[in-house]
Amino acid sequence: MSFIFPTNTTIELVKAVDNASGHFLNKNTSLYIKIKEQLNYKYHKSVIKLAQCSRNLVENVYGPNVLFLSNTDGGFAKRGLTILNKNQQQYYEQLNYVDLMINEQNLANGKLNIFSHELAHVKMSNILPELKEGKSTMQHLSVAITDENTAFIEGFAIQFERFAYDNVKLYRDLFNKDNNNEQIIKLWQSELDSGNRINGVVDNRFIYQKVNLNNIKQQSKLVNKLILEHTSPMFNKLKLKNAQQLLACEGVIATLFYRINSNDKLQNNYLEASFYNHFTVRDIPNNLAIKDIFTPFENVILKNLWVLYQMRDNYKNKSLMINFIETWISCFPQDKQELINIFTSTTLGKTVDNSLSDIYEQLAYAGMIGDIAKTRIYIKQFKDCLQNICEKVTLNELKIDNNVGKELWLMSNIQVPVCFWQSETKPLNVNVNTASAYMLMAAYNISYDKALNIINRRNKQGYFTCINEINLDNIALEYSVF
Repeated sequence: MSFIFPTNTTIELVKAVDNASGHFLNKNTSLYIKIKEQLNYKYHKSVIKLAQCSRNLVENVYGPNVLFLSNTDGGFAKRGLTILNKNQQQYYEQLNYVDLMINEQNLANGKLNIFSHELAHVKMSNILPELKEGKSTMQHLSVAITDENTAFIEGFAIQFERFAYDNVKLYRDLFNKDNNNEQIIKLWQSELDSGNRINGVVDNRFIYQKVNLNNIKQQSKLVNKLILEHTSPMFNKLKLKNAQQLLACEGVIATLFYRINSNDKLQNNYLEASFYNHFTVRDIPNNLAIKDIFTPFENVILKNLWVLYQMRDNYKNKSLMINFIETWISCFPQDKQELINIFTSTTLGKTVDNSLSDIYEQLAYAGMIGDIAKTRIYIKQFKDCLQNICEKVTLNELKIDNNVGKELWLMSNIQVPVCFWQSETKPLNVNVNTASAYMLMAAYNISYDKALNIINRRNKQGYFTCINEINLDNIALEYSVF
């Protein structure tokens, strides 16, 4: 497709010399051949194509698309690379690329299943290069609440892990086989989170509050309670997160993105041919049908990229996910009703008001105790309320963020690990509109009961409008506002 890729090569494999330079991997090596075999899967060809489209959109086309084969475990999206070629070297300052440690063993074990996740970060960095994670100092996880920026950035990427599972049989088979093996390894935090990233976006499990862990004896230090609560995959299906917590949870954001981008109507709502020329290096020939160039999946992701592009000068005033939904509706009004239905049914209307979520919690309780009469009543009430909210938001009678408060941050004196299995620490930052009881204990140096009182007041109000609203009398405050 000469109008999408500037050259005949869609992606280069670069072997690291150090953390920001390398040389082209020898094409005759077994590793090169095996990596290329997986990158030629239909799904990977599609996401590489979309990454190039993001570059074309912002006219950042200098340099090849690169998979950087580093010596650092994990997966990263990086910027700035020097490619050494024979006796020459070329520095690509603005090049965003995927950094993975790949060898033949981990390749056979499905290591490239994370490639499209990291490539999603590349696409977002191409379009929103100044977008940074927010103020949370807790490690990000699919099951955890951090901040709205981190949740948006990571949620956008996580959806592609599920799409890789859906579209690549090798990764699906390896995941299912691994999931059926010895369960001890599944107690390790990273393994727990990996499973949640794949399955959680399907069953919408991240919308719930965590099970109260206050009585677990192993918890002695407050910091350990904070970490256990943060990493725990145990959700209480009788209690929903508040609106701010939903928007600060990357698992929730990933679920929203996955539901939007797997939706048949949104995938198949194609636009005029001229729209797609924004994503090419030269105009698409008039004799070619857009549907023959971009699959429905590619079509909906291109709309994502366009929305991000339209947000680039105006993404700091409100929740990124709310901004994304509103910008999509502005750009693609034909998608409005479907998009609102997806957003509202996934978040159970929590960002609009508490009416639908209150019914849901009553329904959950009635269903779990086997009260069939009340279950039937609540199901009807739920359906009627959902339809009513969707209609009112669609007609602009209600705002989609009517029940969303601002992030209000405090810096506590408690140190938390930047990464839970490493020694580096930072002061715990606390957003009082998403904070758990343990976080409020850390922020204000108060008892568990007093922290619960703050949460109860927050639940009644929906959110706090300022720090002073918490009004803790006779408490020795040990925090700073920022």
